[in-house]
Amino acid sequence: MSTHTSKYQINKLVWFEVHDEFETSLRRERSIKGWQRAWKIDLIMQSNPHWQDLTADVPH
Repeated sequence: MSTHTSKYQINKLVWFEVHDEFETSLRRERSIKGWQRAWKIDLIMQSNPHWQDLTADVPH
C-alpha cells in the first residue's frame, strides 16, 4: 500500500480509465488532478453512482 493510501485510509477503487499509451494516461491524470473536487465526483457518479469497489474490474 502506498503512503498516500495509508495516510488517507483509502480502501476502495471507485473509478479508473484504461489507456493504450502511457503518455496519454499521464496527461489525463495530470489534467484530472487540476479539476475541482465537484467535477471529479461528477466523473465518478457518471459511471459508478453507488461508489462500488471496482478493483476486480481492473484489466491485467
